[in-house]
Amino acid sequence: MTFTICPFSFMKVVDKRKSRLLEVAILCAFCFTYVFIEQNFNSWLPSFYRQHLNVNSFFALQASAFLALFSYVGRIVTANIIQRFQLDRYFIFCVLMILMMLVFSQILVTNNLSLSLFIFPLIGLFLAPLYPVISSKMIANVNKSDINVFTSLIVIFSSLGSSFGSVMMSYVFQWKYGTYYSLFISVAVTILLILSFLYFQSYVSKKENNL
Repeated sequence: MTFTICPFSFMKVVDKRKSRLLEVAILCAFCFTYVFIEQNFNSWLPSFYRQHLNVNSFFALQASAFLALFSYVGRIVTANIIQRFQLDRYFIFCVLMILMMLVFSQILVTNNLSLSLFIFPLIGLFLAPLYPVISSKMIANVNKSDINVFTSLIVIFSSLGSSFGSVMMSYVFQWKYGTYYSLFISVAVTILLILSFLYFQSYVSKKENNL
């Protein structure tokens, strides 16, 4: 009897540790990718407007200001309606909307259509809710003793994402690939979508196995 229970208990502990390690890895990757995307919008959107949409500096800066405004509106709206939806579906919906708007704006830029000027600020409506939605869900499932470690990881990988985003996008503009600004960010958003699927799948699996 003891021989059969011990291996089962040991395997359960191993599965639990693997599940925690997977959650930590996804959290770090998510923080890095999200801040990478946000930094590219906040820092390089004015340059993209000036160099590739041929608008003056004042309008380019105003576009960034409206991005921040719509980000604020997005979080306010999310705070009021989030309880009506499942977190995973709401999160994935926001990511898909960002991806769709980026692809659409890239098509407009390629065809020299000025409508793309107004699309980028609207992305803030769907970008801003992502970080608080998934980070709060992750931290809620962490043991109290591990919260400090998780918080430190969030800060570290967020800083890395911000730094790497600035450096990478500076090379993009230096090498005259700024026309594909939307396309580069779309790749990062696609990675974010994959990470969200992995996280929510692992969360459902953990819940089903009572880990």
